[in-house]
Amino acid sequence: MNKTRLTAALLIVLLILSSVLPAGAAAPVGFQDGDYSAEVTFYLPSVNDGELFTVTDRLFLSSVFSPEESALRHLLEYPADDQHRSIPGDGAVQLADGQSYINSRGTAVINFNGAYAQLDAASRYLLAQCVTNTLCALGRVSAVVILCEGRQISLSDQEEIPTGAFRQSKGEDLPLVQAQLMARRSEETALRYSADTALYYPAYAGHGIICETRSVSFPEPDEVQLVRTLLDALSAPSEGLKDVPPMPMLTDFLTQDPELVPLDDDTRAVELHFSSVFNQEINSLGILRSVLLAGIATTLISFIPDASAVICYIGTERIGGLVPVGLYEHTNESILFEDGLLQWEDFTYFQLTDCRLYYPDDHNDLVESVRLLPAHWADSPEKMINALIAGPSYYDSTSDLHSAFPEGFSSADILSIGIKNDTCLLNLSGDVAKKCSAFNEKEERNLIYSLVNVLTDLPWCKRVEIYLNGEQPETFLHKIYLPGSFMRYTDYLSAS
Repeated sequence: MNKTRLTAALLIVLLILSSVLPAGAAAPVGFQDGDYSAEVTFYLPSVNDGELFTVTDRLFLSSVFSPEESALRHLLEYPADDQHRSIPGDGAVQLADGQSYINSRGTAVINFNGAYAQLDAASRYLLAQCVTNTLCALGRVSAVVILCEGRQISLSDQEEIPTGAFRQSKGEDLPLVQAQLMARRSEETALRYSADTALYYPAYAGHGIICETRSVSFPEPDEVQLVRTLLDALSAPSEGLKDVPPMPMLTDFLTQDPELVPLDDDTRAVELHFSSVFNQEINSLGILRSVLLAGIATTLISFIPDASAVICYIGTERIGGLVPVGLYEHTNESILFEDGLLQWEDFTYFQLTDCRLYYPDDHNDLVESVRLLPAHWADSPEKMINALIAGPSYYDSTSDLHSAFPEGFSSADILSIGIKNDTCLLNLSGDVAKKCSAFNEKEERNLIYSLVNVLTDLPWCKRVEIYLNGEQPETFLHKIYLPGSFMRYTDYLSAS
């Protein structure tokens, strides 16, 4: 190669490196949140009544929230113009305090403040459909349940007509769609109707609950039968969930009809009485009582209008508290139900969703495996790395895997995590290289790409920068070049 070609080749290499290596890169300090840009399509009320208008913007979203919750917060504040109106409520409808958004396996639950209940039925429906279309367009949500201060609101202003879960609309005349829904579910026009319903099943993994939204047929509008139908639907086998135990036929253990009793705050509670043998039955099926009651309460409250709580008796015992075991969070911590009322917010941290983790198999090839983890962990880099460090689980979708990390590696080796635009900055302890000193080249690559692939599964993350004690040495161990950024590398994953 002559000098001219050599010089040109070196210039090309330098140009490539300059596009990869960060300018003045610095390791993060502590665990930092950040903003990142994303393109979001918002669905807003058109100036023409009954239609939706779309606006696509590139916005800065906060990594404190999931992209769906960040987009939702923007949507509620989106200003009107000559083509679309603002969201019904003119900014008064906001997310409620506390847990206000959670997504279990594609079903998102939104908990609005009391202003949502002050809207008329047509405005509530329009707002709900704007929200649903916006969230579904982001790709990770397929159904939306809307609550108001922890309870469901009727589809109608005059009757207690269940709303069910919302699906993405194709742009029909929304007032006409709402009127047709009310007609189908009204006692005066029909004795049978179907509705998309969020059903929360107990899960083996994590001893939590996981959602499946499917159409449920209700034979008659009587509220007692409404509760019984929901319990029967929850007792039936799931259509798509794998990690759930067989359910008992819940209505077989009722000693009296369910009842909706009024509460002091003008909402209602569903009162259930199960027989004393109910505990023995669920134990024989490997279902924890705390998890089953979480699923029952969350299912009923997510569907029945103005039911803000469940009152549950097993035999003569009124359930006033539970001590969950085996949860990812708050295990063995007592839950005391105020006034003996089991409410939606009592069980939000029970909700699980599918998350992807990466481990080597027996051939030392990196494999993707799915695990049910707490839904609010799914967008947290710290939580997902800690789940990865914990190693494979019996309940993972793929068996015969082992950890990519060396013995002695722990969450303490994650010194800090930061966010810079679409890049995750991961600062590991300087001791990591020592702990990995016996690794061969393939094991080195497995460790790096198990981290990179987990992090780039996060919706905002496209690249990962890895530091050792705040520095980027030339190599990690053998051949992995550490300076610059790592991109997701799925070609390396085993076909298994």
